[in-house]
Amino acid sequence: MCDMRLPMGTFMRLAALQFSLLLCCVSAAHAADSGKYLNHVNTKVDVGSVSGNVVNAAVTFDVESGWHICAKEPGDTGMPTVFSFESEEVKEHTIHWPKHSEIVDKAADKTLKSNVYSGTVVFPVKLEVAEGVRHVRLNVSFAACGPSCVPQSRVLTIDVPEQGFENGTVLDLIDEWKNR
Repeated sequence: MCDMRLPMGTFMRLAALQFSLLLCCVSAAHAADSGKYLNHVNTKVDVGSVSGNVVNAAVTFDVESGWHICAKEPGDTGMPTVFSFESEEVKEHTIHWPKHSEIVDKAADKTLKSNVYSGTVVFPVKLEVAEGVRHVRLNVSFAACGPSCVPQSRVLTIDVPEQGFENGTVLDLIDEWKNR
């Protein structure tokens, strides 16, 4: 007769691995089933204009109700939202950070304040790109926080239209969020 029992340490590691895989599958299934949000946050980028080598764009985060992302200065808790460009063809960039909300949590005898965005938030972005650049990859890292925090990153591709391009709707959106 063959003894199929595993040592307790090996059994616990396998059980933990199975549980982790189950959580990953449930999270992926929830995102796929909801059809609306990818890990509680949808992101997109729209170009408003191209003038010379300057591109004005709007990076939009649509955050699921009950969840939030942190500002670049997250406060006492949270992971900052960070924008970075993969392309060396981006000579300069500026990101407008709209005014954030503040949430207060109590933990033991401490009061913790966090700077957050919830709902829809638009970050106006201005890029100076090298001549002839048609695509720029923007990396965004952040954590979606609700009952728990889910660190994540996205790669957004900014397709740079021809010189003189203007989209009035996106430019209005950029102007609106620059004033927030």
